[in-house]
Amino acid sequence: MKKSIGYIFCQKKPEKEDLLFQKIAKNKNIELVMINICNDFNEEALEELIKKCDIIYNNSAEEFAIELVKTIEELGKKVLSSSK
Repeated sequence: MKKSIGYIFCQKKPEKEDLLFQKIAKNKNIELVMINICNDFNEEALEELIKKCDIIYNNSAEEFAIELVKTIEELGKKVLSSSK
């Protein structure tokens, strides 16, 4: 079964680091679900995205990302760079 990682970031477009993460994931045969928190989405859309993921990686340093990460943790997903 193919593993999947959710990747939280906050830019208008992916930056060099984000693209490198995508390349490594592809080489390791890992599905990467990009979650751009700069985009507008609701809780249902977020829940659908994180259902696809085995684990979530938070690469955002934005203050409001903490609330998003707390919501993801409440939905039962493990988050690297957690809210704690």
